Amino acid sequence: TCSRCLYDNSTIKSISFDRDGVCNYCRIQEQLEVQYPNDERGEAHLRQIAEKIKEENKGKQYDVVVGVSGGCDSSYMVHLAKQLGLRPLAVHFDNTWNSTVATENIHAVLEALDVDLYTYVVDNNEYDDILRSFLLSGVKDIETPTDIGLAAVLYMQYYMAIDPEAAFGLSQAIQLQLPALLGGLGTALGPIVGGA
Repeated sequence: TCSRCLYDNSTIKSISFDRDGVCNYCRIQEQLEVQYPNDERGEAHLRQIAEKIKEENKGKQYDVVVGVSGGCDSSYMVHLAKQLGLRPLAVHFDNTWNSTVATENIHAVLEALDVDLYTYVVDNNEYDDILRSFLLSGVKDIETPTDIGLAAVLYMQYYMAIDPEAAFGLSQAIQLQLPALLGGLGTALGPIVGGA
C-alpha cells in the first residue's frame, strides 16, 4: 500500500512504489501540480493563453471550440471560456444515446451564456452497428466510437469555424500534392516514396 494514498498492488496491477513507499500515481500527481499549478500562478498562465488565443483570432466569429455533453465539466468549460473573454463555439457529438436531461442542460447553459451550438447527429442505425461490433469484440472502452467521433467533429468545426484557411487554403492544397510530386510525378512509386 502506498505510504501516501490508499492504492495498493492488489487492485492496481500497474502500480509501482519508490524507496519511500510512495506510488507512481502520487508522483505523477506531484509532477502535474508543478506543471499546472492550481493557484494564482496557474490562473495567470491560463489568462495568458486566453489573451494569445484572442489575439490570434481577431476578426473571426469564434476563438475556440468547446465540446459539450450536458454534464457539469463541459458546461463549466464553456462558462470559463466566457469568463476569460473568449468567444466559444459549443460542439456536441450526438450519438443518439443522449438523455433528455443532458440535452436540456446543453441548451439551458448555452442560452444563458449566449453561446452558439453546432450539433452533429450520427445515423442511428450505423452507430448502433458500430457500437454492437465494439460490444461483441470485447473492447474495454465501449465509448471509443463516441470519443473518436467527438474528436473528429471538434477538429472539423475548428477548421470550418475558426481556421478555414488552414483546411482549404493554397498551402494545404500544395501540401496535399507534395508527396506525389516529390516521389516522382507519373511514376508508380511516386505516392509511396513521396509519402514515406
